[in-house]
Amino acid sequence: MRVKEGASTVHAFLRAVGFSRLRTKKELDRLIMNIVQNPTEKVIKPAGDDTFFVQIYREFGPDFGISVVGECDAEGVFSMEYYFPYIKGDLMSGESNVQAERHAAHESYAGVCEDANIGVAIIFYLNNPGEFRDYFEKYRTCRLPDEVYFSGLSNQACVLLEVNRKLAVPSNSVQSKAERNKMIMAAKAGDRKAIESLTMEDMDTYTMISRRIKTEDVYSIVESYFMPYGIESDQYSILGTILDVHTVTNQLTGEELYRITVNCNELVMPILIHKEDLYGEPELGRRLKASVWLQGSLSY
Repeated sequence: MRVKEGASTVHAFLRAVGFSRLRTKKELDRLIMNIVQNPTEKVIKPAGDDTFFVQIYREFGPDFGISVVGECDAEGVFSMEYYFPYIKGDLMSGESNVQAERHAAHESYAGVCEDANIGVAIIFYLNNPGEFRDYFEKYRTCRLPDEVYFSGLSNQACVLLEVNRKLAVPSNSVQSKAERNKMIMAAKAGDRKAIESLTMEDMDTYTMISRRIKTEDVYSIVESYFMPYGIESDQYSILGTILDVHTVTNQLTGEELYRITVNCNELVMPILIHKEDLYGEPELGRRLKASVWLQGSLSY
């Protein structure tokens, strides 16, 4: 496959997959050429008369790397449209009302789903647009299978100690969480009793936090959170419990990264971050506070 060079800039999250020393467009062009000529995986779908949509994956470590997306003509000339660093999630999260919508500038997609535990719609960057295009052409719907593998890249994070669970905001039991999720769904359907019950519960929590915040730090009260961060819709600030930690290495650059599995409001996903960007020592049971670019792969 011959490659036609295209304009590109250094992605903000390249350092999260081990390319912290990449600075110039010339270095980036060499890297893109290397990826196109030595792919780990290719997804090729018809895009029109004698043209094909092509997504190329190149792994530089276990389940992480860079994906290049573009178009290939009948003569085998590949024109890159865009690229992005990625990490694949390995824990499926069964969500409801999963949909995807194309971005305005590129053949890339934003996914959105509702999570009862978090209580808000989650917007994420779709890692496998080629498979979505094939699905859309077949079924002509943006409604997707309710199976999402979430993951995230981070350039800024720190490790916090675990909270004293006797003093933390009480965490509900599995049964209580299931009942609360049902109540949230009922409230969305317009059930006035459910709305009033949730409102009273939120007021009680607010009152308790307002009382304790006078003498305690907020992170000793709140065990985890998941909230939008900045102006981009797929970036979040999270605080969650560390379930697993691995040190991984970018096979091309030799840079060391942390792959940290985090439980944030019952949303479990791996976070990849450069060792130099993490403050503190990650250990099981401690908490990770991070700014995350949320990604998701859909299972078809």
